Amino acid sequence: MNTLPPHMVTKMKYLDSVRWIAILVVVLSHLSLVYFIYLHNIYVG
Repeated sequence: MNTLPPHMVTKMKYLDSVRWIAILVVVLSHLSLVYFIYLHNIYVG
């Protein structure tokens, strides 16, 4: 049973979509760090 007003439900869906985009960015960043280490300037020497 949903007790939130309709405008709050819309806000929650919007925040959920932003959260999934952030998760995707973090996962892609970690994958690039693992497989394409030369793209990250971790150690110069």
